[in-house]
Amino acid sequence: MKHDKTLDGIRGLAILWVLSFHLFSMPLKPAFLAHVPVLDFVASYGWAGVSLFFVLSGYLITKGLIEANKGKAWFKRFWCRRVFRIVPLYVVLLLTYGVGSFLARSSSGITKQWFSGSIPLWSYLIFAQNLFMASAGYLGNDWLRVTWSLALEEQFYLFISLFIFLVPMGKSKRWILLLICGSLLFRYSIFFTQSNSQTAVIVLLPSRLDGFLLGALLAFSDGYFDTNAFMARYARAGMLLAMAFSIGFVLLLGSGRFGGASLFFVPLYHSAIAIGCSALLGLGLGPGMIWLKRILQAKPLIVSGKVSYFLYLFHMPVCMVLYYEILGSAPNLASASAMLVMLLVIVVLYGLAALSFIYLERPLIAFSKTLYNYPGSQRAEKSSCQAGDPVLRIN
Repeated sequence: MKHDKTLDGIRGLAILWVLSFHLFSMPLKPAFLAHVPVLDFVASYGWAGVSLFFVLSGYLITKGLIEANKGKAWFKRFWCRRVFRIVPLYVVLLLTYGVGSFLARSSSGITKQWFSGSIPLWSYLIFAQNLFMASAGYLGNDWLRVTWSLALEEQFYLFISLFIFLVPMGKSKRWILLLICGSLLFRYSIFFTQSNSQTAVIVLLPSRLDGFLLGALLAFSDGYFDTNAFMARYARAGMLLAMAFSIGFVLLLGSGRFGGASLFFVPLYHSAIAIGCSALLGLGLGPGMIWLKRILQAKPLIVSGKVSYFLYLFHMPVCMVLYYEILGSAPNLASASAMLVMLLVIVVLYGLAALSFIYLERPLIAFSKTLYNYPGSQRAEKSSCQAGDPVLRIN
C-alpha cells in the first residue's frame, strides 16, 4: 500500500484535537476567552480525536493484515512489530510514573493526586487497565489516565488479527457490519443496566469496536471506488451526508433538542462520532477531494502526526510537571503567566517528541522490520513498511 501523507495529516489532526481538549478546554480559563466561543467549542469536543485515532487504526491495521501473507511467521511478524512500536515508549511512561510516585511521597497533595488511584498497577503491564477503569467508574490517576485507549488498541489488534485469520475474505464485510451493530447494542445494554456505565461505554472494547470496524470496513473497500468513477461520486456524496449527520447529531444532542428523549440517544453518541471520523478518512483518502487533501497534508499536521504517539502519552505529565515546578499549581490558563507556561509546555513537548522519534521510535521501527521475514513475503513487507503508522503513531 503506497504511503499517503494524508494519513499523517489525519493523525496530526487527531492529536491536535486531543491536545486542545486537555490543554485548553479542561484547564481553568480567563474570562476573555468566553468571547471566543468557536475556539472554546471546538476544543471542548477534542476528546473525539480519540475516535478518529480508532477509525484510523482500524483502517491501517486491517489494511496491512489483508495484504499480509498468512504464512508460518504471520502472527509472529505482526506482533513483533506491534511490540517494538508500542512497548518501549510505554515502558518509559511507566518508569516516569514510578519515579514520580516515589518523589511525590513527601510532596504536597497536588502531586500526590497525579499518582493516586485504585487501578492495580499490574493491569497497566498487560494492557488491562481499561477493565478496572470500567468497574471503578473513573480513568485512574492523572499520569496514566490516557492509557485506557492504548489498552483498547492492543485488544483490538488481538481481535482483528484473529478475525482476518479465521473469517473468509468473502464474508468479512458482512461480519463487520454485524459486529458494528453488535457494538451499538452492547453500548445500549450496559448504559441502561450497569452502574458506572458512562465510563464503561468509553473504555471497553466491545463498546468502542464500531469505530475500529468502520475503519476496517474502509480497508476492505479500499481501491474499489478509485476504479469506478460513477460509484466514487456516490461514495463521496454518502460520506458528506454521513459527516453532516454526525455533526448535526452531536450538536442537537448537546443542545438538548431531543428533550426528555435525550437519554435514549446517548449510546448513539460514540457511533455518530465514529461515523463522522470514518467519513473524514474516506473523503481524505478517496479521489476528487483535492482541497481536503491539501489541508490534511499541511506540514504542521504531518509533523504532529509523525510524533503523535509521544505527544499522546506524555502531554499530561509534561504539562503537570512544568506547571507545578514553575507556578506551583495545576495546569490552567487563568493568567498571562499561566498562558506563557502553557506555551512552554507545547514547545518542550514537541522538542521531546522529536528526540523520542529520532533516537528511540524510528530506530526500533526499522529494527522490527528486519525480523521474521521469509521468502514470499516481500509484497506484504513493502506494504507494511509504506503504510505509515496507525493511531497514535503505533505502527
